[in-house]
Amino acid sequence: VRVPNGSGTLDSNAATLRIVGTSVILQVPNLVFAEALSLQGSPVRFNVTATSLFSDVTYVQCSSASGDTFAIARTNVDCVATDDFGGVDRASFPVQVADTTPPTIRVPTDPTVFGSADGSVFNYNATATDVVDPDVRAVCSPASGSFFRVGTSPVTCTSSDRFQNTST
Repeated sequence: VRVPNGSGTLDSNAATLRIVGTSVILQVPNLVFAEALSLQGSPVRFNVTATSLFSDVTYVQCSSASGDTFAIARTNVDCVATDDFGGVDRASFPVQVADTTPPTIRVPTDPTVFGSADGSVFNYNATATDVVDPDVRAVCSPASGSFFRVGTSPVTCTSSDRFQNTST
């Protein structure tokens, strides 16, 4: 250690510099959320980076890669970053894939039914589709095939998927 003073530079005894900590800093997201695209889940993209205080080169290895398909669940991704000087940093972050989109219901538009003076039986087709759940259906009240009195009658159709997303 050399210390300048007013009359010159003073030399001290030799000292050993010891760095405590790591030379690598790993940056991971706090949480990555993705909307499910199928019952298998969804491909999820994320950005993980590392910098080194001493090296221009860092290496990052994660338990899952950006773009991998993640299941409908909360999954932890574990990452390790290293540099050429033996520095290491570890971090984890959660990836949450969920189905939050309700089914889509299709109903007849402006149906007109002709029958007797009292009304008529009306058969109609209402369907439901869902991006994730292939087994959704529309449940309507009054049901198709019911007797409808003369005039305008409301029909309410509802559909729910296996993840409790509901549309009416």
